Amino acid sequence: MPLGPSTPEWATLRGALIDLSESSGGDLACVLDASGNLWCASHTIEPHQQSWAMETVRHASHEPHAPIARGVHLGRRISYADRPSYLRSFAGTYVLLVSLVEPIDELRLHRAVDAALPQIERLTLALPPTDGPHTHARVVSGKG
Repeated sequence: MPLGPSTPEWATLRGALIDLSESSGGDLACVLDASGNLWCASHTIEPHQQSWAMETVRHASHEPHAPIARGVHLGRRISYADRPSYLRSFAGTYVLLVSLVEPIDELRLHRAVDAALPQIERLTLALPPTDGPHTHARVVSGKG
């Protein structure tokens, strides 16, 4: 089953990511898996932005060509390719990435992520399988 704007669970997750992007002062919020595969984003992103998000997660693993080890905890700001972002891991295999806009209000960022993460985790885990249990298919940001 392909995921995207016509999937209610995905659309609800996208809405939560839009809210987080706005409340955190960021310009993009997205969910990726530990391998850096994009599952959902707050806004439609261009291929180069998607590549940046994927590479940012891989860069955070300290092993750019390997996935983040299952269960590793991320909760930090990083800058990759001169673009600041905040990464927070959840559910053992997913990463929430918020692309930041300078100047960064750390307190606002942390409060927004702390408030939004339980809902984002619940919505991410509620996504239906894409094309079966052994697929490597991913979700993209859709239109909008």
